[in-house]
Amino acid sequence: MPRSSVVLLLFALAVPLPAQAPGAYPTLVPGTLAFEPDAEGAAYRARGPGYDAVVERGELTLVPSAGGATAPLRIGLADTCPTRIVAEERLPGVTHYLLGRDTTRWRTAVPRYGRLRCEDVRPGVALEFHGDGRRLEYDLVLAAGVSPEDVRLCIEGSAPVRPLPDGELEIPAGGVTLVQEAPIAWHDDDPARTELTVEYVLHADGTIGFAVEGRDPTRPLRIDPVIAYATYLGGTGADAVLDLARDTQGNLYLVGYTSSANFPLRNPFQPAVNGLYDMFVTKLDPTGTTLIWSTVIGGSGGYGVDEWALAVDVGSQGRPAVLGLTENADFPTANAFQPALAGK
Repeated sequence: MPRSSVVLLLFALAVPLPAQAPGAYPTLVPGTLAFEPDAEGAAYRARGPGYDAVVERGELTLVPSAGGATAPLRIGLADTCPTRIVAEERLPGVTHYLLGRDTTRWRTAVPRYGRLRCEDVRPGVALEFHGDGRRLEYDLVLAAGVSPEDVRLCIEGSAPVRPLPDGELEIPAGGVTLVQEAPIAWHDDDPARTELTVEYVLHADGTIGFAVEGRDPTRPLRIDPVIAYATYLGGTGADAVLDLARDTQGNLYLVGYTSSANFPLRNPFQPAVNGLYDMFVTKLDPTGTTLIWSTVIGGSGGYGVDEWALAVDVGSQGRPAVLGLTENADFPTANAFQPALAGK
């Protein structure tokens, strides 16, 4: 999109909600995770909300399951060795796949498992995968004597990973935004799971390491990162999430731009996209499954007129401050320091 001079705007948005009964907000996409083997038993797949998780050769691949517009996202260790997958925690029930009329291609009584373990993805390192609702976890289990400084994650298929202020990682992958929670760690032989101090380390080559304090090198160590959720947000037009933030209650605020006439809205300040592109501000609950409020904001400009929300921060009162740009002379303002566009 062509761009001339722009105006930067900083404003706070506080949208009052009508009184509603608990649980009255619309649910976006619920999900559960159960791993199922393929026909050969070499790979396992779990169907999550908006993506499929595939574990093969000690590597996790997140495959978009809605429209295929996003490339797969691969998460594994640097210098991974071929490994055998051990399925554990058999779940109740089986799955039948009766696809087409050719019964020889049907798969019946496919078992479901709650945990996978990949032994020796590196010498002395195992990877375990398990999920709880929308949370996808992959534990790194380090044998005694293996230093966490020597273990690094590689993520392929995403824009650069961005650290968040509370120790989480934002993993932007096309139309999907993944939030990886701050890791926790403990000695794996400790039944009390006494937590150690651990944080992500982003290296210059794009890999992700771990810094652990208080680890006894003579004992095994477990590091537990969590992908809290992955969700699609948008309509049938062009949409992009450009920034996100959390408040003290864990609610998530997302900002960006949209051209979608059917962008998901709730209690909006502006009920529809005004121009070709408008900025949006959306608030989700801590699980990422409930749309608390969502609005578009913009003027009536057409092709070549940009309107983006670029960044968001949330104060202690839970009011988001949004930084954006506009080229629209009729951008909505209230109590503005500068009430009108000064240039183009």
